[in-house]
Amino acid sequence: MKVILLTMTAFCSAIVFSQILDFNNVRALTNNNGILFQDATASGPAYEIPKGSGNNTMYTAALWCAAVDDTGGIHLAAARFNQNGQDYFQGPFSTTNSYQDANYQASYANSSWTVSKTEIQSHIAGYNQPGYILTANIANWPGNGVGGLGLAQNLAPFVDVNNNGIYEPMQGDYPDIRGDKAVYKIMNDASGVHTETGGLALGIEVHTMLYQYASTDYLDNTTFMHVRVFNRSADDYDNFKLALFADFDLGNPTDDFIGCDSTQNLMYIYNGDNNDESSGPASGYGLNPPAFGITSLNKEMKHFGFFTNGGPFPYTDPISAAQYLNFMSGMWANGTPWTHNGMTVNFMHPGNPNDANTWSEVTDANPSGDRRGVMTVADENLPSGEYVCYDFALLYARDLNNNNLLNVNILISQSGIAKTDFEAVTCYNCDVVTLGMDENVNASKVALFPNPSNGDFVLSFGDENLTGKIIVTDMSGRVVLQEDLHRENVKKLKLDNKTGIYNVLLLTDEFTVHKRLIINE
Repeated sequence: MKVILLTMTAFCSAIVFSQILDFNNVRALTNNNGILFQDATASGPAYEIPKGSGNNTMYTAALWCAAVDDTGGIHLAAARFNQNGQDYFQGPFSTTNSYQDANYQASYANSSWTVSKTEIQSHIAGYNQPGYILTANIANWPGNGVGGLGLAQNLAPFVDVNNNGIYEPMQGDYPDIRGDKAVYKIMNDASGVHTETGGLALGIEVHTMLYQYASTDYLDNTTFMHVRVFNRSADDYDNFKLALFADFDLGNPTDDFIGCDSTQNLMYIYNGDNNDESSGPASGYGLNPPAFGITSLNKEMKHFGFFTNGGPFPYTDPISAAQYLNFMSGMWANGTPWTHNGMTVNFMHPGNPNDANTWSEVTDANPSGDRRGVMTVADENLPSGEYVCYDFALLYARDLNNNNLLNVNILISQSGIAKTDFEAVTCYNCDVVTLGMDENVNASKVALFPNPSNGDFVLSFGDENLTGKIIVTDMSGRVVLQEDLHRENVKKLKLDNKTGIYNVLLLTDEFTVHKRLIINE
């Protein structure tokens, strides 16, 4: 785990910690104060791709969350650069306002945790062996909130081997992550005044898991982001909004175009011409520059808009809660709706720049510049005590035989592939925070043996003749085996895969059971 201690800011008494996720061809730096992909030490971008190239596709990104109460009060937490203030704070929500407690400070000063699939597999195989040494990444995983501080019992997801609700790694429990390596962050919006936007606190706890796969295809250039927003307040929000803000700086930040594909729930950036020159400290991508975008994997895009750094009001950055909310709602900062050809629109520049018959920055003949985009993906109910989930993929597309516009086509295609891959992973859902080895009482009807196995194993259902489906996935979530059940009470299965840990999911009309299978060659 690489942790960088950054300087204290004038507006926040907490020290800003950063962690780096660089398991594949991307080097992404994330902070614990609501800012993603910005290096506060160097005051520069920190989403480098290819890793080691010095080229970056973003300067910063952040989540914007908002709701309006019955009196018209705007509850809003957002971030851009944290130059003027801060709305998000490290650590979980406390019902007893224990944020200044020494125990809270000691436990959540960082509020970011990193662990890899390899570490987890080694832990599963060795935790009960003589001489086993527990790694700090697994030992410190925040599966449970620290007692006596008014925190939720369960925080970061983990596999609870003995189903007692307590994270006990020396009893075999382990973090439940996605991908080959993940960074997990916990923030709240209630432990301080919202000095960035002036919005009222929502009383939310935001969990973000950034994860990557090492691969030989598009995944090697991709970072995924899973966001879970808990409403820890006593208020029910029937108009909760979530947006993702991105200050796209594709190499040289002064020559970019921006757009979206509403059918793909995708916002993206591309170069204004076919040569991305370097500019000052920003290293350009050169000829045939890439396209880069963020796609929503599980939610429909509601609005997409952008503003330009240094542009005139109301076409520039928001500075108040009302202005942030306007951009999240399909309006400019002053509340004027977005329009095109005299018609109100929800999406700005939704046309493919390769198609002269659609609306894009190319067909508008705009001057290129420094673009900042906002994609709203939620307008839904968030009752007190409930939570909602959002999933995103950060995609990079570059074929050196293509120009700046044709690389947009590759990006759009990758967005569709990413959605297909995501939907195929049945265990990536929002239904369960922490998994037990057996998820419900119906698990007593199902036996899996032998376990560990050499690849041949049996599922037995006792007296039950079941109809349904069996899905087996590896620790990265990829489906490695899928078979149907046709009124059977015993199912013999063979998994021709190497040593590892696998998820076995039984889906029937009456119930669902989740088990873990260990294969030793």
